[in-house]
Amino acid sequence: GIFGVPVTINLVRDEVKLVEQGAKGEILDVSVPASLKSADEPGAAEEELRQAKIQVIKLPSFYADFDGKRDGEEGYTSASRDVERLLDEGVEAGVEGVVLDLRFNGGGSLDEAVKLAGLFVSEGPIVQVRNSAMRTQVYRDQDDGIAFDGPLIVLINKMSASASEIVAAAVQDYHRGVVLGDVSTHGKGTVQTVVNLDRFFSRHPIFKNEQTGSLKFTIAKFYRINGESTQKRGVIPDLVYPSFTDHMELGEGTLKHALLWDEIKDLGVAAERDVRPYLPALKARAEARLGNDPRYKTLQEAITRYGIIRDRKELTLNKEARRELQEAEEEWLAKVRDQAFGPRNDYRDDDEPAPDDPEDELAAAEDDEDERDVLMDEAAKVLGDLIWLQAGELIAVPNEEKTAALAPKVVE
Repeated sequence: GIFGVPVTINLVRDEVKLVEQGAKGEILDVSVPASLKSADEPGAAEEELRQAKIQVIKLPSFYADFDGKRDGEEGYTSASRDVERLLDEGVEAGVEGVVLDLRFNGGGSLDEAVKLAGLFVSEGPIVQVRNSAMRTQVYRDQDDGIAFDGPLIVLINKMSASASEIVAAAVQDYHRGVVLGDVSTHGKGTVQTVVNLDRFFSRHPIFKNEQTGSLKFTIAKFYRINGESTQKRGVIPDLVYPSFTDHMELGEGTLKHALLWDEIKDLGVAAERDVRPYLPALKARAEARLGNDPRYKTLQEAITRYGIIRDRKELTLNKEARRELQEAEEEWLAKVRDQAFGPRNDYRDDDEPAPDDPEDELAAAEDDEDERDVLMDEAAKVLGDLIWLQAGELIAVPNEEKTAALAPKVVE
C-alpha cells in the first residue's frame, strides 16, 4: 500500500546481442546504357542497355564493441568495419556503384561516423565539434585510403540523425556522392553527456547510501566541414522526394527549446571528385522516369491523402460513422505503411524456404510486391544513371557541358 515499506528489486539483464542492428548488404543488377554517345547525337539517353552490378548497404546505427576495442581484440565489431567488409566483398564481385541506406539511422558512435565517411573519401576533415567554451575540434579521417571510389548514393529520411547526418554532410561537402531522400534529415546537431550525481551527493551523510541518478547536458554542437551546423536544418538532399514525414511533426526543429542553427569557419576542403555537374541530368531523368511510374503516382496520392487526414480539424460524433471512418483509414494505412517507409528488413535470406501451400506462396508474392520500397528502387535507378554519366571516370572531375547536354527534356 501507499504506507508500506519500500522494497528494492534488482533485475539483472542478460547480454543482448543486437544482430539485426548490424550492417547488411545486397548486390543487385540495374540497367545502364551500354555506351556514352556524343551529346549532340539524337537519342543519347535511349541506347542499348547493359546490366551493371550495384551494392545496397543498409546501416541501422553507428555501433561499436567498445569493450573489444579497448581490450585490443582483433575482430571486434563496429559499423565502419562491417561496412568496409561489405564494400570489399562488393568490389571483389565487380560492383560499379553503392547505395548507402541511412534511413531510420538515429546515430551512435561519432568515431564510427568519421571512420565510415573516410571509407569514401581520402584523408581529411569529416566534422567539426564546438563546445560551450567556443573551442572547436576537427575530427579527421586518419586513413588516406578509400574502400570504394565509384559512384555513390546516400539515402536518408527525416529519421536519419546525428552520426547519419555527419556522414551524409561529409559526402555532400566533398561532392563525393549524391544524397537522396526526404526534404531534410532530423537536424540533431548537438552533443550530450551524462553526469552521475552520486559523486556530488555521496559526500553528504543523508545521501551516502542513496542512488541520486544522473543528469544529461548538452555540451557541444556538430558543424559540417563547410562551417554550417546540422542543428535544426539537418542535411538537405541533392534529390528531394515527397514523403509521409512531410506531414509529421518530426525533427529537432519541432522541439520547443532546440538550439538554433548557426555556422563557423569553412575548412575549405578540395574535392577530388565532383558529382555536382551530374545533378541536372540526374534530376531531369528522375522526373521523366517517375512521371510514368504508376507506383510512384500511387505513393504521391497516398501522401497527399495522409496530409489531408493529418490536417483535419473536425470529426463526427456519430458512433457508427466514426467507426466506419476509422476502419477505412486503418485499412488504407495498412496498405501504404510499408510503401511509405519501405521494409525495415529488406535483406532476406536467399535460402529461406518457400511456403508449402501454392496459395500461401501467391499471397506472399503479392505481399512482397506491396512492400517493395519505392524510394530504394528509385535510388538504384539514379545510381544506374550516375554510373552511366560517369562512364567509368571515377577520379576525374566531369565535363559540365557534356553532362548538361545529356539531360533529357521532361515530358509533362
